[in-house]
Amino acid sequence: MVTDPARPTIRCLLDDLANSVTDARQRSALLAGQLPDLSVQLHEIAHPIVAAARDRYTNGEPRARDWFRSVRDQPWVECRHGERWRGLVLWYPQAQRWLCFAGWHEFGSRDDVYERFTQQCTTGSTIDSTRFLPVKDDESRLLGEQRYSDLLTQKQRFNHEVLKCLLSAVSSPGIASTLELPDGSTMRVLLRPDGDLDELTLQIKLDWRGGQGAAMVERVKDTVPGIATNEWDIIPPGPTDLDPIFLAYVDDQWVTQLTEAAATHGLEVLGANPNLLLDRSDGAAHFIPASAKVAAAYVEGQPVRAICGRRFVPTADPSTAPTCPECQRIREQIEQAHRVD
Repeated sequence: MVTDPARPTIRCLLDDLANSVTDARQRSALLAGQLPDLSVQLHEIAHPIVAAARDRYTNGEPRARDWFRSVRDQPWVECRHGERWRGLVLWYPQAQRWLCFAGWHEFGSRDDVYERFTQQCTTGSTIDSTRFLPVKDDESRLLGEQRYSDLLTQKQRFNHEVLKCLLSAVSSPGIASTLELPDGSTMRVLLRPDGDLDELTLQIKLDWRGGQGAAMVERVKDTVPGIATNEWDIIPPGPTDLDPIFLAYVDDQWVTQLTEAAATHGLEVLGANPNLLLDRSDGAAHFIPASAKVAAAYVEGQPVRAICGRRFVPTADPSTAPTCPECQRIREQIEQAHRVD
């Protein structure tokens, strides 16, 4: 049985439905001749006849009255939504179903969707509807969406396992938690209390020959919530330990935020949005260490950490906000220490 959702062809979307898509962003893109990115599957386009085709023919079989009998060179079945919207779906028993033509039902009018389809498929006594069949671009788009979905599923599974390992380490300070990664390497996480600050060490055992392993390290670091890129330090391999150690300093507040976010939202949600651990805006302008790539953080929505300890994604112009008192105090201490040196 076919389980892939029935979906519109690109031609149908752009020519028949673009100006009546209910989602404003999708409609604007389609009217400009552009498809949404691969995160939007075409069977999810916000249009009533698209939803009707998907719901009716993904697994359902046509009834006798559903077959379109005016054009019979292909197996066309009718699709309906409400009083006005009608469509024609290409229906083969064991193949992808496609919504190939759609429009308004206007009984007795030459502008009726079924009448227009019949006219455009008829030349003299010849019936030919092949111009409305799915083409290579439709198949390529479908394949691209499937690959994107598979990659997203793999990422979600990866993030879930990394977070589970991280929470295990956080719940048992001083005891390492390990995880076998997809490439066969091993991740070792240890939360080591160190006075006012806790040292979170992230150790990944990888084959570094030829630069291998760097991508996996970045994937793991990106999954750890609430830690800015510039916060990670590295301890290079030594004579007895051939694996580098990546570490970041966190405090009790970070540990509390992590455990509460995991309990409140679940690992799937937290893995998809690590920024849930970030501090909410306090309306102040903060000082960011020079090592942080603030401009890139603005553009890419990446977190930074101020010298006062707050972690956030920069979104506003700091020149219009009052200075954070704690940042100001720490900065003055640093400047004073430099003057003494």
